[in-house]
Amino acid sequence: MEERHAAITDALEALHMNQQAIRAGTEEIALWVRARGSENTFQSAMVALQALDTSADVITSAIERLRSSRLQGGFLLPAIFRNLLLGVARKLA
Repeated sequence: MEERHAAITDALEALHMNQQAIRAGTEEIALWVRARGSENTFQSAMVALQALDTSADVITSAIERLRSSRLQGGFLLPAIFRNLLLGVARKLA
């Protein structure tokens, strides 16, 4: 079970890193679009960036809880994933 726990945590960390890369690229494009006069498109991109930030915070929290539960010998995956999905849904709604 410990291997599975570590694999899930590692996968969440990779997802988080990919999400940060997407955020950085989207921000660069948004700034480029704004410099060319498209304020509406820029604002839409900023809303998308806020959604990425919100879900990144939830993923970070889940990773921290997984790492903490590993150190304590516990196994919190069902609650963590339920909370992860609920948190993302609430914050994106």
